[in-house]
Amino acid sequence: MQQDKVLTEQESLRIITEMIQKAKQDFKETGISSLLWGSVIGFCGITSFLLKEFNIDPGFDIWLLTAIAIVPQIFISIKESKKRNAKRLEADSLASVWIVFAISVLLLTFYQNVVGYATADILKNLGVTWYEKKADGTIEQLKPNVLSGSSLYLLLYAMPTMITGLNKKFKPMIVGALITYLLFFISVYTPFKIDLLLQGISGIVCWLIPGIILYRRYKKAEAC
Repeated sequence: MQQDKVLTEQESLRIITEMIQKAKQDFKETGISSLLWGSVIGFCGITSFLLKEFNIDPGFDIWLLTAIAIVPQIFISIKESKKRNAKRLEADSLASVWIVFAISVLLLTFYQNVVGYATADILKNLGVTWYEKKADGTIEQLKPNVLSGSSLYLLLYAMPTMITGLNKKFKPMIVGALITYLLFFISVYTPFKIDLLLQGISGIVCWLIPGIILYRRYKKAEAC
């Protein structure tokens, strides 16, 4: 009887171990989405700051790269969802959060680029026009700016990061989101040029650094 009990305990331990290993194989966070958005946002923010600092006009809005990034994000979400069997509902929910985030970034970019011109047209129809006199004596019509619109981006960046970090109990993302909330408060009191730099920093701490950590863990698990 004692021999049967020992064998049963060993068999139970073996089954539990196999289930844990199977779960690890069924669900692995690659970190690719974080790397994608961390690279894009970090690049756009820092590059935009440098363009403003040195008064360089690239001829297009560098932030349109975020719209292009939506395409690979959709493919990444679809590809990774096919590999996930364990925790499928949880994984699909998080994927939905990031897809909605990508769409929100695109629409907010559209809003910030269009609302100023739309407001200028509305004011013009009301007989109100804003002008700025340049140092060389020329006069240029101004486009009303969205007040601290970049602060809204920082709030948006922190949202999916905090949700994912809390859901996965992944401290690097939680810390990144908290830093971004701090950057939000700072951005309220800084000019637009500095806000662009803060957005770049947010992209790095929210996604690029956590993405690198996740990707290294994923590769290490794949090697085992």
